[in-house]
Amino acid sequence: MKTFYVYLTAAVLFLTAGCSNNEDKTELYILAAASLSDVMSEIAESYNNYSEDTELIFNFSSSGRLRQQIMQGSPADIFLSASVEEMDRLEEEGAVLSRVNLLQNRLVLIASEDHDFQYSSVNDLAGPETDSLAIGQPELVPVGRYAEEALRNAGVLDEIEEKIVYTNDTRQALTYAETGNVDTAVVYETDAGVSESVKVFDIIDESTYSPVYYPAGLLSGANSPAEAEEFLEWLQSEEAGSIFEANGFTIFR
Repeated sequence: MKTFYVYLTAAVLFLTAGCSNNEDKTELYILAAASLSDVMSEIAESYNNYSEDTELIFNFSSSGRLRQQIMQGSPADIFLSASVEEMDRLEEEGAVLSRVNLLQNRLVLIASEDHDFQYSSVNDLAGPETDSLAIGQPELVPVGRYAEEALRNAGVLDEIEEKIVYTNDTRQALTYAETGNVDTAVVYETDAGVSESVKVFDIIDESTYSPVYYPAGLLSGANSPAEAEEFLEWLQSEEAGSIFEANGFTIFR
């Protein structure tokens, strides 16, 4: 019986210590563009080794929807946007304490691996071989805004407007292409890089659309501003940079 109580006491102490450790951790709420969903898991693992007292909690969506959530009061310490415009709008509302351009990306034209037609450029989208093209909703999804700009400057937007299927974020456009629900899609190069089911036909001429920068912002409504600032600084470190580059992103120079 005495042995039983010893084990019981040890178990209670272990559980109590575990609860205490969780309670001692600072929770940082990171709202990040959907195109960052894969790389941020590696970032979180690496940062956990750097700062064991901080727990990163992620919310991934289109940058426009995340901006709306921030303005509606959702818990948010750091905003990682795929659009300078969305960060600008938050800053104009006084929601950003500090910011930095962190990453760069570019657009590609993709289709599923078993798609027959070989695209040479976005100009081919106007041909009869293409019935559907997926891009993000330009109002809320930066990749859709960039894609629309590129298609307009290429002179094909008006011709293919009826073929466009709008998606909630860049990953949904990727999924539509992977599954063959659309003939082709415009996504970020890093999105195409995480899929084994699509092929890249064209790296879209970067002179036809605005530069794709990813700004990172420390938010004025942050619950843990000191820890959030530390994380923002770490995102600019060589360690974080190597992870981003390994996942196809370009570090902003």
